[in-house]
Amino acid sequence: GFVKLFSAFNIFLSITAILGNVLILLALHRVSSIYPPTKFFFRCLAITDLSVGLFTQPLYIIYKFSSLVNVERPTFYGKYLEAVRIASSAVLCGLSVLTSTAISVDRLLALLLRLRYRYVVTLMRVRLTMLFILIICALFVVIWVWKTEVFYKLSSIIITLSLATSTASYVKIHLSIRHQQAQIQNHVPQAESSTGGSPFHIIRYKKTVSSILWVQLALVVCYVPYVIAAGTGEDNGLAWLAVTTLVFLNSSLNPILYCWRIREVRQAVKDTIRQRHCLRETLRSSPAGLVEFLLVLNILLSISAFLSNVLILFSLRQVSSIHPPTKLFFRCLAVTDFCVGLIVQPLYVYVTYTAFRVKDIRGDVLYRVYNICGIISTILSAVSVLTSTAISVDRLLMLMLEMRYRHVVTLGRVRGVVIGFWLLGASTLPVWLWSRENFYRGSSLIVLLCLITSTSCYVKIHLTLWKHHAQINVQNHFLEQPNERGGSPLNIARYKKTLPAFHGIVAGSGNTNQVIWSATASLVFLNSSLNPILYCWKIREVRHAVKDTISHINFEDNKFESGLIEALQTLPKGIVDLFSALNIILATFAFLGNILVIIALCRVLTIAPSTKLFFRCLAVSDLCVGIIVQPIYIYATIVMSSGKTVTFFKVGGVLSAVLCGVSVMTSTAVSVDRLLALYLGIRYRHVVSSKRVRLVIVSFWASSILSAPLWVWKRDIAFKQASVAILICFVASIVSYAKIQSKLRKHQGQIENHVTRTIPSGEGNSFNVAKYKKTVSSIVWVQLALVFCYLPFGVVSGIGINNGVDWLAAITLLYFNSSLNPILYCWRIRQVRHAVKDIFKQLYCC
Repeated sequence: GFVKLFSAFNIFLSITAILGNVLILLALHRVSSIYPPTKFFFRCLAITDLSVGLFTQPLYIIYKFSSLVNVERPTFYGKYLEAVRIASSAVLCGLSVLTSTAISVDRLLALLLRLRYRYVVTLMRVRLTMLFILIICALFVVIWVWKTEVFYKLSSIIITLSLATSTASYVKIHLSIRHQQAQIQNHVPQAESSTGGSPFHIIRYKKTVSSILWVQLALVVCYVPYVIAAGTGEDNGLAWLAVTTLVFLNSSLNPILYCWRIREVRQAVKDTIRQRHCLRETLRSSPAGLVEFLLVLNILLSISAFLSNVLILFSLRQVSSIHPPTKLFFRCLAVTDFCVGLIVQPLYVYVTYTAFRVKDIRGDVLYRVYNICGIISTILSAVSVLTSTAISVDRLLMLMLEMRYRHVVTLGRVRGVVIGFWLLGASTLPVWLWSRENFYRGSSLIVLLCLITSTSCYVKIHLTLWKHHAQINVQNHFLEQPNERGGSPLNIARYKKTLPAFHGIVAGSGNTNQVIWSATASLVFLNSSLNPILYCWKIREVRHAVKDTISHINFEDNKFESGLIEALQTLPKGIVDLFSALNIILATFAFLGNILVIIALCRVLTIAPSTKLFFRCLAVSDLCVGIIVQPIYIYATIVMSSGKTVTFFKVGGVLSAVLCGVSVMTSTAVSVDRLLALYLGIRYRHVVSSKRVRLVIVSFWASSILSAPLWVWKRDIAFKQASVAILICFVASIVSYAKIQSKLRKHQGQIENHVTRTIPSGEGNSFNVAKYKKTVSSIVWVQLALVFCYLPFGVVSGIGINNGVDWLAAITLLYFNSSLNPILYCWRIRQVRHAVKDIFKQLYCC
């Protein structure tokens, strides 16, 4: 009973945290009177509290209610869910507490420093403070993985120090305000000059601090129980339920207590609520952020739609208990959603991104791609909506016709209906090409009719089920007729179980006119990701078939994992600890080094945009290796060396394959880019354009992502493929640098012999050759580092060595490349090096 009560309360708190913090973020976007560093603190606090309501609390509720979690015998999914829940709680709740403490210190500095406050508390320093806080919270996750007891003890100490710091800051603020208030009341003339402000400013500051004092009280109320429970090692389940709920309550209170009582934010929130079209105006005021958000969302939806519908199609082949006509409808729906994720969404992402930059897409190849995207999307969306409606009608007929259902709804008739849907979808193309306005009106009408039909069917189903239940209560002997699937009372439970999924898909199929089209398209595409879950996943037979498919696919990977565990168990513990410590250092260097390089590249304007894109792609992939892959590898190594399996071992392998593959291919692309820069001369900037480089980078990521399933399905093939790919990249890079070296030697000989007339125009003078030679010599070191880091992995994976030390060394060297790249690739480029120096000077200048 208490679990349900606290879970219901957490659902309410999750909703309030999401709504409240979204409102605060929108309001802060419109407020310009708050000092930027202070506003940055408020934004960070709102974002962390929003993430708590959006991710941590739902995970906590699922963890408490999920049947997959068994306290005595945790399952695969239970362990994974618990790990994700605790990691997100540690990071987000830790960020919330430490950010609140930083805000209290910021208010104290604003009072004590007076006029020097704006020179000391700068936006860059505040960003670094938040980055440091994020790193501390991430380290807490590592501590939890290492030893849970130390994590709880240390977290209680950190929270206690944070609360003490905040309390001391507000006590100091209160005493200073009382002192200044006494001076004002005594009409001390010099008070105004000594405080650097007027009495009005002091009164306003006092009002602001009095509001934040309520936040301090809320922070104490919400976190002190957790400190007591964690510090004393409380084992009572009810106590932990209450303590965790109080911690989450802070994320719902912060929007009210922190920002709501600040007059400018409160007024901006009121204006946001009052205006009918506030969301549209906000999105128009920052279209770049909106477009980037929707594009990232559609990339994720495309991947999920592709993978989930492939699983459903494979699973439907194994299921024999579903009536063939119904299975055909499910297959048709899965095929259309699969095509949406595979074709339409990538085209939509490309068209939207390019059109946002080009502004005018007519008269270009992009306009043809836009038409192709519209044509395919029209057909697939029409078939998807019509198939969803047909399934609802099929469910109604199955219930109403009972024994006659299999004679009426035959496979031949369903095939004719599906063909009719595709023909109807194709028949909408002339209308779409003739008049877009009429097409949108007609499609809205058709979708409305489909929704009305589906809703009517499910209402009729509900009424019939209620009638059947009344009959069952009167005549219990109906329950003893389980043989027929068509409409026996035993299937009523099955109907009731699948109806919520059908209602969810009907609600997700809507498409309306006169709204923001990019958001509407994203919602329509979201339906293709939801269909496998809402339609097929809740059908017992399909769900079991999906589980069997996944277990069958993972068979070889489990065998490899068990072999690796045996190899690691034979090693001395000191070796595993040594490699783990080394990887922690490398991950830190990869994170900090690539962050610096990314910031420096934003400031450098002299590097060609196409080359800068390659450097950015390399830095981003190496940053992801340091911040995601290496922590997973460290945790997996420690756990597997003790003889236990790791729940997300496969996830780490897939991510490592994708990111390291992109890193190697990008390094090879840079070598080819340098060769083209030498050979093409003036034509280089016309041939190697930013648009073509973007396409190359997208192809790198796409090929890595598409080859990633091999690491789950056939690991032996994946290792051989990786060895061949690394070998090809090495050969291409070596050939490029050898060609560059021979060309440079030829140019150097011409310069030494003063044969200036033989140097083609545009290939550069002696100064340019010397500068280019210096750049290439730096990149040669990168190539040597690449060979040094990746060649052992290629040898180990190609030969199939099972020795634990060899694997640890090979993978550590593989990740070592992500720490070396910032130094060897970008650090030796003069412009980037100077930009990094400027960043350090700005950080440490007074």
